[in-house]
Amino acid sequence: MGRDSAAVSDPTWHRGRGRLRRWLAAWLPDTDWSDEFFEELDRDLARRAATKPGLGLTFWYLRQLLSPSTIGFVRASRARQQARWHAMGHARLATGLLQDLRQACRGLARDPWMAVLVVMTLAVGIGSVAAMVGLGQRLFLSGPPHVVASERVQRVFLTFDDAGGRRTSAWLPFNTAVAIRDSVDGFDGAAMYRRAEELADFGGRVRQVSMNAVDGHYFAVLGAQAAAGRFIADDDATDVLVLSERVAVEEFGSETAALGQTVRLGEYIGNVIGVAPAGFAGPDLDRVDAWRPLDVGAATGRNWWLFGRLAPTSETTRATAEAQAIHEAVDPGQFFQWARKGRVGMAGVHDDPTGERAAETSIAALLLGVVALVLVISWVNVLNLLFARVARRQGEVLVRLALGIGRWRLARLMLTESLLLSLLGGLASLPVAYGEGALVRNVLLPGVAWESAAIDTNLMLVTFLAVLISGVLLGLLPARHAHRADLSGGLSEARQGPSGSRARLQTVLVTSQIMLSAAMLLCAGLFVKSFWTMRVTDLGVDASVVHVANLRSLDAALGGGGDDEEARYVQALNALRRTQGGGDGGREVALAVGLPFITNFSMSVHVDGVEEIPQLHGGGPFISAVSGGYFEVIGTEIVRGEGISESDVATGARVTVIGESTARTLWPASDPIGQCARIGGPEAACYRVVGIAEDVNRQGYREPPSLQFYLPIGSSRAFRGPSLLVRSTRSGGAYESALAAEISSAVAGIDFIEVRRLDTFLDPEIRPWKLGAVMLTMVSALAMVMSLAGVFGVLSYVVAQRRREIGVRMALGATSRSIRGIVLRKGLVSGLVGVFLGFAAVLAGSRALAPLLFETGVADPLVMTTTGIGLVMAAVLACLLPATQAARVDPVTSLRAEP
Repeated sequence: MGRDSAAVSDPTWHRGRGRLRRWLAAWLPDTDWSDEFFEELDRDLARRAATKPGLGLTFWYLRQLLSPSTIGFVRASRARQQARWHAMGHARLATGLLQDLRQACRGLARDPWMAVLVVMTLAVGIGSVAAMVGLGQRLFLSGPPHVVASERVQRVFLTFDDAGGRRTSAWLPFNTAVAIRDSVDGFDGAAMYRRAEELADFGGRVRQVSMNAVDGHYFAVLGAQAAAGRFIADDDATDVLVLSERVAVEEFGSETAALGQTVRLGEYIGNVIGVAPAGFAGPDLDRVDAWRPLDVGAATGRNWWLFGRLAPTSETTRATAEAQAIHEAVDPGQFFQWARKGRVGMAGVHDDPTGERAAETSIAALLLGVVALVLVISWVNVLNLLFARVARRQGEVLVRLALGIGRWRLARLMLTESLLLSLLGGLASLPVAYGEGALVRNVLLPGVAWESAAIDTNLMLVTFLAVLISGVLLGLLPARHAHRADLSGGLSEARQGPSGSRARLQTVLVTSQIMLSAAMLLCAGLFVKSFWTMRVTDLGVDASVVHVANLRSLDAALGGGGDDEEARYVQALNALRRTQGGGDGGREVALAVGLPFITNFSMSVHVDGVEEIPQLHGGGPFISAVSGGYFEVIGTEIVRGEGISESDVATGARVTVIGESTARTLWPASDPIGQCARIGGPEAACYRVVGIAEDVNRQGYREPPSLQFYLPIGSSRAFRGPSLLVRSTRSGGAYESALAAEISSAVAGIDFIEVRRLDTFLDPEIRPWKLGAVMLTMVSALAMVMSLAGVFGVLSYVVAQRRREIGVRMALGATSRSIRGIVLRKGLVSGLVGVFLGFAAVLAGSRALAPLLFETGVADPLVMTTTGIGLVMAAVLACLLPATQAARVDPVTSLRAEP
């Protein structure tokens, strides 16, 4: 490009050009000062020198430097330079990560069994935590689904303190419930409801549903929003119905399709006005299928559940005091005078009526802690495996360092391997989490209303977090070890075996695993014994061999039942009696109204010479109307006298059988046989006592004695709606279906037959201990297997690393037996110390654990002895193979090996 000759020959031009270029390069070193920029500047400078030679070039330099064109060039140049550097940095990072990933995959491929073991261990730990978090979120971490600010919702109940301890009643008399609902200023709203099982007709499809009769405040107090349509309001007195999302979809295909449909629900006919959102069950855990308005006319003679929402400025103590004052001022009604002795209490939605955390909730919290320990054990086990792998690769690490690889790069490679293993473990944990979640939901907690599937976004999030935390934690220590590797003397250490500090760390990790596993197994043993104790508790009935059949008819329900209903039961009873023994192992049948664990009827009882009937801790007097053979069928022993016979039923005899506690309470100093009890009041007919039966638990396992009377069925019109009892050693769904089919073929006009074994009605009470026993045993067994695998892996690694030392010992005269003893002692010492520390930890937490057990002490000698012996034997088995390998070392071969 041409230049002015005068400017080219001017030395000032040359000096200024070079000075400006050096100045710009020093001031903005990262700018791309291209030749085009200086050529343009040369032309300007040449023109300046030709027109005004020798004039203030420095001032001109400054003007040129600050000109808009120069500043724009500098900005554009720096932006291009930064973009290039960023692109190069990203490319280098991506390339480095890909290289790390490829090397990590190659490293794992060289040791596939270790990789599989690590992935399986992490899958068990992460999957168990994810499954239990999903369980715990529903039971106690979050409130009931679709209930707004559930922490402000309080249940109202009554407590009774007497010599036998504290008793509670979750049900309130209707008068008391209404008065508290409408008059407690500490509530920002309250509602009452009652649960029942009803027969429903969905356009010809008949099924049994769980129904709540609710008042108009129920949904408003909970703050729930309908998935379709609307909820029941205050002005909805009759003829409306709300369905659950599950029933609406199953019966009508969708929520919107259910709206406007007519459903017969027992004696009630309603039009569907709304559908509840998925998982909604009000303030309860158990699922609800339908909600109907409260029928005030039919409600006064029943007990009701009550809950309220605390006002923003109110506390539980204030609302409780107000409710107690109202309770004392209200007459509960003729049949509920027992309620006057109770005091009002309140508890949250996750608590039981005692104000304490419900057993299911507490055991779920314990399970969550236990599976968290399983994850910790899996981490410790994986750390042992990774440490062993790092030690085996120490020579490789040192060679890499000698060849110039950076320590940070080496640490990053170790971290990449651990993250890759954690990612694979997380993927493998998803089926584990789904399987455990499905097991808990479908087998152990089938009645709980679950809002989401076993695999949902929350579980995926928990799994991702567990994978991330696992990858970082499991990668940091090996990465730190690789970063601090000593190049000078490291090769000899790599050949000779682990250093003392690393060996001590491995021993501590193994002992910690065994300690946690021992604590978990001891807890599992305590829950298994609690569960077994519940199963073998004498309830006064043979609940495991008695089946209860309820024959339901929509027409009978709409017509109020009556003689037609009882006639069907008698017809079914006679039909089964005619075929008894037909492949059923000597089947026996009976009828009863008022069965243990199902329904309790109470009436006032008057005994001549006794001014007031004493109250037993278990309540009562409870009245049951039974047919002949009832006591033989249900398995209740007649201690003295005789039971209710068929002739008593046929003739309508005024006779009664009483419980042992009833006999001791009412006639402590005389023979109860032949005495008169007026059931129904002082003016009622006299029922002569003809027999004394053993006491029966009517409501559950933890129940003190109660007052009990048995009358011939049909002797009083007050007791309607019998149940058919079938005693049979056969059980299972197939037998119950066959029994229902046999009854259906023998009796006409039945829309629905429900056959259940009597002990299944105890499932809600036994469910927490069953949940604890099954889940704790399962996860504890997994934890113990992982711990024993850790013991086996560490001892095998130690034996492999110290083959030369073992060879020297054997060359100096050590026998195979002594070598085997050394290895066994090393493993057993860790095992015994771990068992002792684990048991000590459980005993230290006995105050928190004891309330969750059923008639079992935390320091139960049988459980502790059995668990301890089992753990020691398992530890011996884990140590045997490494000890045998050590005893078979050939001293000649090991001494010839490279030192």
